[in-house]
Amino acid sequence: MERIQHFKIIFFLCFLAAIIFTSKDVYSQETLKINIPLSKITPVSTTTLMGMANHMKMKIPIPQRWQINKAVLNFSYVNSTALLQSRSRLVVWLNEHPIAQITLNPQLPQGKASINLPVTLLKSGYNELNFTVAHHYTNECEDPSSPELWTTLEFDKATLDFEISLKRVPENLSSIANFLFDSKMFDKNEVNIVIGNKKEETVELASIVASAISLRFEYRGVNFQISDKVKKGVDNIIVGESEFIRENTGDSIQEKGSIIKIIAPKDDPYHAYIILKGDNYEELKKSVLAFASINFPFPQAQYLKIENINFTPNIAPSGKGVLLPGYEYSFRDLNFFNTNFKGVGAKSTSLDFRIPSYVFLKTNSFISLKLNFSYGSGMRKDSSLNIQINGKYVASIHLDNIKGGLIRNYIIDIPLSLFKPGYNVITFTAVLSPLITGYCEFVQTENLQLTIFEDSKLSLPNMPSWTEMPNLSLFFTDAFPFSKPADFSNTGVFITDQENKTLSAAINLVALSAQRAGYVPFGIKVSYDINKLKNKNILLVGSYEKTPKDFLKSAGIQIQQGGSFIYYLVKHFEKGQTNLNSKFRSFIEKFFPIFKSKSEFAYTKSSINFSGKEEGKWTVLSEFESPYESRKTSLIFTASDEESLIKGVDPLWEPSFTAKIGGAFTIFDPQNPEETVSSYYTDRVYYVGNMGIFSALYAWIYAHPLAFTILMIILITILAYFIYKALKSFKRKRLNESEK
Repeated sequence: MERIQHFKIIFFLCFLAAIIFTSKDVYSQETLKINIPLSKITPVSTTTLMGMANHMKMKIPIPQRWQINKAVLNFSYVNSTALLQSRSRLVVWLNEHPIAQITLNPQLPQGKASINLPVTLLKSGYNELNFTVAHHYTNECEDPSSPELWTTLEFDKATLDFEISLKRVPENLSSIANFLFDSKMFDKNEVNIVIGNKKEETVELASIVASAISLRFEYRGVNFQISDKVKKGVDNIIVGESEFIRENTGDSIQEKGSIIKIIAPKDDPYHAYIILKGDNYEELKKSVLAFASINFPFPQAQYLKIENINFTPNIAPSGKGVLLPGYEYSFRDLNFFNTNFKGVGAKSTSLDFRIPSYVFLKTNSFISLKLNFSYGSGMRKDSSLNIQINGKYVASIHLDNIKGGLIRNYIIDIPLSLFKPGYNVITFTAVLSPLITGYCEFVQTENLQLTIFEDSKLSLPNMPSWTEMPNLSLFFTDAFPFSKPADFSNTGVFITDQENKTLSAAINLVALSAQRAGYVPFGIKVSYDINKLKNKNILLVGSYEKTPKDFLKSAGIQIQQGGSFIYYLVKHFEKGQTNLNSKFRSFIEKFFPIFKSKSEFAYTKSSINFSGKEEGKWTVLSEFESPYESRKTSLIFTASDEESLIKGVDPLWEPSFTAKIGGAFTIFDPQNPEETVSSYYTDRVYYVGNMGIFSALYAWIYAHPLAFTILMIILITILAYFIYKALKSFKRKRLNESEK
């Protein structure tokens, strides 16, 4: 009996200990609250659903790393006042499950909805939200395409509220790609890179590591920090030798050579230590290159030993979604899959791609669409498939066969001038009309279908490489010209000091450029000595006080006391000017004012006063021709101090912010970047690329049509004069011969 009592006491103590241990683990798992605009996580805008029945779908990403505790969708809507309340509904579906039904009230046409998304229906990956409407304005016969039948969903104002907790990090390397660094993580992503020294070659390796991580996040922003010790509450990448790793993580790696290892620390199992180990520079470089270059899933193991790395000599010339001149791509290559349009009303879908920034878009060249599609029988002859380029209507396909059809290789040639370097969108809109309509007629809509097949093709012509610089917008499009060639071997990063904040800003700028370009900068050079980088395109990162004066002079920047500065927008042609084209153009314009460029500025400088801001704090981006080598580019990223410098990095990851950046010079207050950003242009242009003789001649003709016309008239006049003189001389000789 006494033994039983002892057993009960022991069992109770064990049970109590288990509860305490479990409670400690649960409470250490912090609950995070996230409120984010819907447009930040999926490409949506205000949408109007027309007709008797219509729908709109979107994808909501859920990272595998998140444990969703609560999710709420908040949006507003406006419906027609002509609707019949008893029969008009808005239904919200999550992964094909109805989760909310909203009655569309004509007396209260404006409404707001907060809809709980059941966490049991949310899965890791992309979840489909579908908004369907049923519109009616009478209980009897009605026109299904009546313009009175509409509801507008104001998705530009919609938000998502999440309450989440992080899952434990699996201690296997496969979690790097699909768990830790995932483009579906739309919250603020932060990574701490721990290095044992600040040598140039070590910072180079850190920049490669950051670039590889930014590519795994695809288009999401990442905040990288450089440190000499691990940081709690974030993922840490530790780059160093065995002793340095042991000091920071407590993990002792006995095995020699290049090692990649993952650890979930006991005091924070919801974040990871990723160890890149090497006991000398060559071993360390091997670990870093392996981490950055492996584009297939890592093994289901805690660590990986790297024996050898061999790179193929040809590095990929383009990044994700970038189309190269002279190639043909299927829609499937561009992530456009078989797409079906169904029902009354206009439906749209888009094909997104990028054209390299360095190409010259000739007006007499065309991009060819070879469309494979089918459409249903029994449609009215005014049905069509409309095509828009970057929001501009360019063509239609008439669906005029009442029997329907399956069409192969329907070719549409679109002028290249309608596209632009960088991001482009081709939008397909189906307008499908029923054959039989009328009062109290049964309207058949099930046959209103059109499918665009994924084996359709898009062909680009050959385009010369020729770009007018400076143009900061190109840097935020595909990191041009620093990303050419693809390994960044023609780019050097000049860091003005070894402060952690300055190094962090530089690493972020390199990682950002890698993400925009779409490939890892294996050949990039980092230095604290500008003399080592004079033959390269230069990215300069540092506070204003530590920026070399010759760079500021070349950029046309002069800082005044109190936070104001002067930026010179026009550079007068001086002795030693290397841009021959600019010299020649200036000479011609002196004698022929009609040839003057329309973009010429009527002033020579701009004084910009930021002293009204918080102690004159500001961040500046300035791009200009390198002071050391003609047709090379320099880009300064500077700020009033190191704190403003590192804060100024965050908005650069946001496409909505960088879309406002252009020209040669941009300034903003890092405390309020969206409201203070300003860009300025200059006529100190130079050109990068090689067009060839005929393309260069064509470019000049295109840019100066009036000058070409006058030149041709002059040449024809001169030619006619010489022909006249030759004929007159020939006539004189014939007459002299006849007299003899």
